[in-house]
Amino acid sequence: MLGRASVLAVLALLLGGGLAGCIGGKLDAGKVGTQSTNSTGFVSANETSQPNGGEISAFKETNKTETTGMGSMMHMHDYWGGQTRKIIWQTDAGLIPLPLLPDGKQAGTAIADFDIPYPNLTYEGTGHLEILAKDYKVLGPEPVAHPHVTFYFDYLTAADEPGKFRTGGQLIDGTPFILPVKPTDADMPHSEKSLWVFRLYTGEANAISFNITVTAVKGNAIANWPPHPNLYADKTERVIFDGDVKEHSSGTVQVNIDGKDVEWVNPERVISWGTDSVDVTVTNPAFSSEGSVVTPDHYILEYHNATYIPKLGNGDQAGGRAEDQGNDGKTWHFPAKVDAQSYDSPYGQKSRWGFRFVPRFQGDPTNCYSNVGGSPGPDYQFVQEFIIGCQFVPWDLTYHMRIVAHGHSTATGVDGAADPNAGIATPTPPTKA
Repeated sequence: MLGRASVLAVLALLLGGGLAGCIGGKLDAGKVGTQSTNSTGFVSANETSQPNGGEISAFKETNKTETTGMGSMMHMHDYWGGQTRKIIWQTDAGLIPLPLLPDGKQAGTAIADFDIPYPNLTYEGTGHLEILAKDYKVLGPEPVAHPHVTFYFDYLTAADEPGKFRTGGQLIDGTPFILPVKPTDADMPHSEKSLWVFRLYTGEANAISFNITVTAVKGNAIANWPPHPNLYADKTERVIFDGDVKEHSSGTVQVNIDGKDVEWVNPERVISWGTDSVDVTVTNPAFSSEGSVVTPDHYILEYHNATYIPKLGNGDQAGGRAEDQGNDGKTWHFPAKVDAQSYDSPYGQKSRWGFRFVPRFQGDPTNCYSNVGGSPGPDYQFVQEFIIGCQFVPWDLTYHMRIVAHGHSTATGVDGAADPNAGIATPTPPTKA
């Protein structure tokens, strides 16, 4: 557990300085012509994968597609609008040393994750990203330029599993870093939100501010993609996930030390076009907490959709929360909010939605830790002042979760999706051989 002085120092830093965050203007994605083939209403066996060879989750469920218009044909998506460079992220931001001991980094490293703001993407056809970081200042009573700041980044592409960061490199103040982008790394067409994440951190213990600009530079070909899947062609209900779940939490104090949070359930099946609602059912939770006499006061569902990305040291980990006050102690039912901006890309390999069932405590903090065997008890004033209830207790939880999506057929096109045909124009009639 943290000592009083270190906890108060962190709290003072949190209250006295700006937390990590991002801003960015919306840029026009552009709309250009495409190449098309015959419309059939279903895909053949050689049309069920991404142009780069990746799987398309929807076509594991159905071979049905839209039946009219561009979405019923093989087609290209060009978001460049005749340009070869697009600024996809530009902001002034800051980093503080929280968590205190991020995995693999030295104590006091200033660190946070940032995503690319809506509606910008790492567009298909991007050959490389140009990352320009500048104006480094060490934060203090009055921030001053500091010539000795070492600044690094790691990153997630659209092809990477959440949390599986790739090593980036050092960002020199005022010098562009060129990051190559493979066709498989770019965001998929019809992504409502970019899946790219940048983890920025310092090489020493400090807190800094900076300016960063990320520019996508065109360099790869634009490929033909399959027709749009019709996930609800033959049914109005799809089981997205059905299985047993095991969770572990080291407690909120430990999360602030190492940043390791409770894992999410990320379904294999996408929640995409045509989906009207999502229902989550949890049954038979079994809670345990070694060395503690505390029990949960209640349980809630935390979730995030495909366009809300949990980030280390930057904002709430959950995009939404739901509570079932009518539960019987064995079964809980929750709705998850769905709208046009929440969808997975219809071409996704798996869903980027996340779900987890978690306990909440409202017990007296003096009951949160057992003193048996000389283990530490909450006999420090800062625990009473700054820790609410028993949220810092380590715990384990098992349960069964079933996620069901309800929707309608998109055979005649997509209604409700945010500009689903962005980058697509009137189809070119197919040429006979």
